[in-house]
Amino acid sequence: MESTSHDIEEMTRAKNNLESVPATERNAEYCAILAAISKYLDTYCEHHIVQDMIDTHEDYSITIDYCDKCHKTF
Repeated sequence: MESTSHDIEEMTRAKNNLESVPATERNAEYCAILAAISKYLDTYCEHHIVQDMIDTHEDYSITIDYCDKCHKTF
């Protein structure tokens, strides 16, 4: 299957929704679905890595690298 921006957007949305359930409430099958989505994104997303600063405290920031398509951090 060839990846499109639409499938990456939908898989990212699904992953974000599934991750909203607390880890303590996820069973093995639920975790397997999340892992499969992550694997799909790793395989098919043509990562476009950007650098950004995030505040960790009012006086401190850190630099992060992430894909602006699937939101994976590197």
